[in-house]
Amino acid sequence: DISACLVGSEMCIRDRWKKVVEQYADAPEAPEADLEWGRALARGHDMQGALSRWEHLILTYPSSALVPQARHEVEVAHGSATS
Repeated sequence: DISACLVGSEMCIRDRWKKVVEQYADAPEAPEADLEWGRALARGHDMQGALSRWEHLILTYPSSALVPQARHEVEVAHGSATS
């Protein structure tokens, strides 16, 4: 589980979120994992990867309460890309 990851180990945490999204896509935690995976990618300056995760969340889980947050992240990313 995520608590087994070393503190500050973004790669370990991203791997856990990836596992949730890819292996447990029907789990209620999957949209949150997608959102946070995207945020972790953005912190690592992988904006294409981050956008891919957020767009995946929006398209795959359209009724999720996290869709507005994902849309906001996309808007912010597009805004920072044009600055």
